[in-house]
Amino acid sequence: FGYKKEELLKMRLNELFVDPNSKSMLHTMNSCLSKDACSSETIFVGKGGQLLDLQVRLSKIHIKGKQKVLLVCTDITELKKLNQENRRFKAALKNSPFAIYISDKKGKSFVDVNNTACSQLGYTREELLELSIKDVFSDEVTRSLKSKELLHELLIEQGKEYEKDS
Repeated sequence: FGYKKEELLKMRLNELFVDPNSKSMLHTMNSCLSKDACSSETIFVGKGGQLLDLQVRLSKIHIKGKQKVLLVCTDITELKKLNQENRRFKAALKNSPFAIYISDKKGKSFVDVNNTACSQLGYTREELLELSIKDVFSDEVTRSLKSKELLHELLIEQGKEYEKDS
């Protein structure tokens, strides 16, 4: 958060909310008190005013016979940004007018394919993902994959692709 331990110990949780009038985190905390543990996501404000996406885990603990609440916050701001980028990538992959095939590092099996690739070859996505690259492409293409040439260059020659019925 950018705060020193001493500063945080003097603060109330609602001082760190994006909206100080927000009751969502207090509601979550109160509902957690009826359980042993729970977790939630929320947005807090760092010392410099930056917004942080946090995963908040609350657990009941006992210290010297007294019940306390342990609050563990994990900054998931970067994780959320990466997830958003991943969703954009997947949308671009899925909607591309070009056939896209993603293989494993060894070039032996498909990790992902897009709808255009499926349409061009006449397979469903599930069928393609169960096949090896050798099952689908000619020996020349698979040899080229092993020599680490870029896949999109290899797939330009549509005549080398095997069709489902051949």
